[in-house]
Amino acid sequence: MAKLLRFPTLAFGLTRAFRPGIRPEVMATPFSGELASAAMGTQGRFAGNEAKGASGDSPAVAFSLHELGVRLHAQGDYTAAREHLERSLHMLLRLVGTEQHPGVAASLHTLASVLLSQGNVAGARELLERSLRIKTQVFGTEQHPEVAASLSSLARVFHAQGHLAGARALLERALGILVAVLGTEMHADVAPVLGMLADVLRAQGALVEARAVLERVLRIEAHVFGTERHPEVAITLHVLACVLQAQGDLVGARAHFERAIHIKTEVFGTEQHPEVAASLSSLASVLRALGDLAGAREHLERSLRIETRVFGTDEHPAAAVSLRLLGSVLQDQSDLAGARACLERSLAIKSKLLGTEAHPEVAFALHDLAGVLHAQSDRAGARALLERSLAIKAQVFGTEEHPSFAASLNSLAGVLEAGGDLAGARALLERALSIKAKVFGTEEHPSFAVSLHAMANVLQAQGDLAGARECLSRTLEIHRAVFGTEEHPSVAATLHQMAGVLSEQGDLEGMRSHLERALAIEVRVHGTREHLGVALSEAGLGEFHVLHGERVHGLALLRHAHGVFLERLGPEHPHTQHLTVVLAREGSEAKAGEASGEAGPRVCPCGSERAFEACHGASG
Repeated sequence: MAKLLRFPTLAFGLTRAFRPGIRPEVMATPFSGELASAAMGTQGRFAGNEAKGASGDSPAVAFSLHELGVRLHAQGDYTAAREHLERSLHMLLRLVGTEQHPGVAASLHTLASVLLSQGNVAGARELLERSLRIKTQVFGTEQHPEVAASLSSLARVFHAQGHLAGARALLERALGILVAVLGTEMHADVAPVLGMLADVLRAQGALVEARAVLERVLRIEAHVFGTERHPEVAITLHVLACVLQAQGDLVGARAHFERAIHIKTEVFGTEQHPEVAASLSSLASVLRALGDLAGAREHLERSLRIETRVFGTDEHPAAAVSLRLLGSVLQDQSDLAGARACLERSLAIKSKLLGTEAHPEVAFALHDLAGVLHAQSDRAGARALLERSLAIKAQVFGTEEHPSFAASLNSLAGVLEAGGDLAGARALLERALSIKAKVFGTEEHPSFAVSLHAMANVLQAQGDLAGARECLSRTLEIHRAVFGTEEHPSVAATLHQMAGVLSEQGDLEGMRSHLERALAIEVRVHGTREHLGVALSEAGLGEFHVLHGERVHGLALLRHAHGVFLERLGPEHPHTQHLTVVLAREGSEAKAGEASGEAGPRVCPCGSERAFEACHGASG
């Protein structure tokens, strides 16, 4: 019979589900934020405990190994974390003489979190299922908080694998157990699981439901903590901000991220904390969506400074994520060399820390780097990187039926389309649409709409204008169903694309109507005309007005759009250069017209050869 041991509760007490919403490596962070010194302190205690137990295995040594593993995980040193946790687990097994022990189950649970960070999703799932079996046997029932914790963490693995329906079912099962055991929903252990459920609902495109669940979480946390000044409240606000951003409520998302940052800074007593850095990075994504690229860049650089100081190096998974996001912003600013440098640095950090290319984060970095190569007209390089990304995702997720795999198919289709392989692009998009419909269980999902929009582009390029129009109409229906409103940047983008199709069909009034609707939505959503989305709509509408003789209004729109492009994108960006040429041409033609009394030729509203021919016919 195994001897009974009392292990320190920090290491082998109640295990927690992996909290969603920000970053796995951040969630394990101690409140101090001083990870390096915390790890050194743990190493000192470990050395002392090991010396005391030098003659053999010791509960204290097993505990110290476990604690050090947790600290190393938080530092991003996954290899060392795994080594220490495996040593702790083996020692614990020798001490208790059986796997059927709560401490063993808890240790397996913690080790699974490290495997998940390493991208070993299958390995993490195996350990969590093993932990779950042990807990059910040891407690003699599934109605136990520990069982609920394992179910919740297993749900996160399912989420990572793209099994969203399975993840949702596990979380609902965990919630049922917790409410039954605790006798109430108003409990600190219930709120995180509801938060995870909201995250899954968000991934499924059920944004209204996700928002309702998160507001429920905030009510629970207000009751339990009695204050808003709590790290868990800040995390919930962060996730709610992500949902608001997905819904197109960029102003609301910004307010929630700023509130989360304020709470974290107050709670931790400093801005120098990984949690603050994570929210700064997410706020940057909202600023990017709002068209404030300078603000987005500033927040990401600030986040990187914090992460480098806290972790003592930029070679950390969190810093690699910030570098990847910064690369995307630099690409938006047309700084392709800077974007490429950031993305290559991010990729190098991830490859070094993970010791393998077979990890979702590596695949994401390859995907983003492919976007830069595509922008640099290196289509062969972009295609090679996307195919590598696809291979990694299929290996890591164990299936092609995953939203992220479908996203890479979408991007690869864009590369093929740009290279003139329209049939190949169409085939990839059809595959992406099939995967998304199966994974999400519905076509009414923002990601499905993205692929439909891309399909419309290909059909338009193939001359199938009726098919393109049908895809765009369906895209608009999905947007309205998912967002519950037409006031969303994605709706404006689809209306803009529809205007191009209508132009080619010769429906110029329809084109004008769609451009005006797109512009009105962009202005209302962003609350300002100084936004890239607004400027793009102004450019299209301005060219339309100039083309049809409304020069004063048209040129006013074009000049304003040109000013926004200059400020936000710089003079070398294709959008800026296009309007520079258009305005110069209009100026020279106006002078020539005044001299000859004739009107010169006009450029196409959409800036495409196909649209020009449709607008002007043979006389163009």
